[in-house]
Amino acid sequence: MLMVKRGKLDLDDRESQQGVNSGVVLYNLGQMRQSEIYKENLRHENYNDLFKFSGADRFLVGDQDWFTTLRWKHPQLFKILPCEYNFFKFDSSAFECQGEPKIMHRI
Repeated sequence: MLMVKRGKLDLDDRESQQGVNSGVVLYNLGQMRQSEIYKENLRHENYNDLFKFSGADRFLVGDQDWFTTLRWKHPQLFKILPCEYNFFKFDSSAFECQGEPKIMHRI
């Protein structure tokens, strides 16, 4: 859960704003190991750059916040699963999903 200050990120559509749920994830380890962008962002000295990009006050959910920010900065590194595999509703507003949920999260 990123604690983002208003106005730092300019994401123009709701799908782009969606965070990464690191509890429902498939990794292509071969591609991750070969990606120069991914490897650069793993370096300790580059952590602050990614953190500053997020505009967050702090990262509260370590890996999940890091992957979410990496996705915002480098969306080409990610393929988001269809909504049926990551359906969640945390209040009266939920991301619209027309399919039948296959994995449901309760927050």
